[in-house]
Amino acid sequence: MTEPSESTRQSDQQSEAGPDAPAAQTEPAAAPPAAQADTPVDPAAAPEPTAPAVMPTPEPAPTAEPAAKAVPAPAPAAPPAAKAAPAPAPAAPAKPAEKPTVYRGGAAFIGGLIVVVLSIAGIIDLLIEGGSQDLIGDAVLALLASLAFAYGIYPAAYTTADRLRVRNPVRTIVMPWSTVTEVTAKLSFVVHTEQRRYTVWAIPVSLTERRKAERNRLKEISRADRDARRAMRGTTRLSDIQVPSSRRTDPIERLSYADQALKEMADRREAYRNRAKNAPDLHQNTPPATSWAWPVVLSVGISVVLVVLAAVL
Repeated sequence: MTEPSESTRQSDQQSEAGPDAPAAQTEPAAAPPAAQADTPVDPAAAPEPTAPAVMPTPEPAPTAEPAAKAVPAPAPAAPPAAKAAPAPAPAAPAKPAEKPTVYRGGAAFIGGLIVVVLSIAGIIDLLIEGGSQDLIGDAVLALLASLAFAYGIYPAAYTTADRLRVRNPVRTIVMPWSTVTEVTAKLSFVVHTEQRRYTVWAIPVSLTERRKAERNRLKEISRADRDARRAMRGTTRLSDIQVPSSRRTDPIERLSYADQALKEMADRREAYRNRAKNAPDLHQNTPPATSWAWPVVLSVGISVVLVVLAAVL
């Protein structure tokens, strides 16, 4: 059996006293002690606890956070220095241009130069003395000067290690040594190729000069034989034999001018062929190139026009 609670007993006492009995002053009930573990408590009968009034606490005003100090952005890291490229090897010094060997007839050059100078002097004299009265004479002298330039001064031949260039009065021919088959100097100096042959006006073939050179060669041979026989007989000591100065010079210089040019060109042609054997790419089958000699063509053409105009006027 369960014992009645305190509130139940008080209500029973009031009912026994009657309605006229003063209401007993009730004291605030003390908080019931914690129920023992073995006494069950009716949850419906227990008063609900009232939650104490809680005063709202004002929320503190948000304080502005101090502005963060601007932190300078770190400087971008410098890229790693590229490895220095190795210095290029010094270029080989450029080979100086080869100076060509020039062949030109001395007599023709000097004669053409004299004619040009005298013709110009005559033109000046006619213009001073007669003015425009003798235009035909001036034009003829101008034509003579242009022809002397064309056939005396302009012709020349140039040889280098790889080609031959021939300046004739009207045409200029450039021939690689690979296209030259033969060079001859009989009555005229001629260069032969597989297609045709070309006459070199700048190198005259003088039979008189060739015979003179041959006589000098025979004289030197006979003198050497005579000195050798005297030395063998003992009439002349070897120390007494005088060697002529011409025998101490290059043998090619004792040849005629045409024969000298012939031998030098043949040597250059042979040297080029020997180099071409060791370097196949050096061998060029370029045909000879021919072009007009414009300085000569223009000078002669202008002179002819002047002669025609002077005759008409």
